Amino acid sequence: MKLRIVLSYGEDERLPVLISLGHNLKEKNVLVCEYKKIIKEGEYSVIFIESEKKDVKIMITSLNGGFVRGFLYINQKEFPVVDYKIYSSLQIEDLCYDNIAAVRLPDDYPF
Repeated sequence: MKLRIVLSYGEDERLPVLISLGHNLKEKNVLVCEYKKIIKEGEYSVIFIESEKKDVKIMITSLNGGFVRGFLYINQKEFPVVDYKIYSSLQIEDLCYDNIAAVRLPDDYPF
């Protein structure tokens, strides 16, 4: 199944909680991705996601649907995921996306 993911990093960006205003997310950071595998073990789920570009991979662990931890892999380097949220609708700059996920990376993410 395909989905879009927006990467969020830097001190000027944040993941919206209730409304999608003032988050400063950028269109250039939106990736088209695909769920590669979902593993369920009791109340835990591990989701493996890969971008169409094949150079970005994401692994998310959740407990009862809530984010526990995650990692983003780009150019064979690992970065911790600080937060992961799914939105039914989210406006990013001039475009509005339905069913989009957001991955928050540390402020010092190097890209």
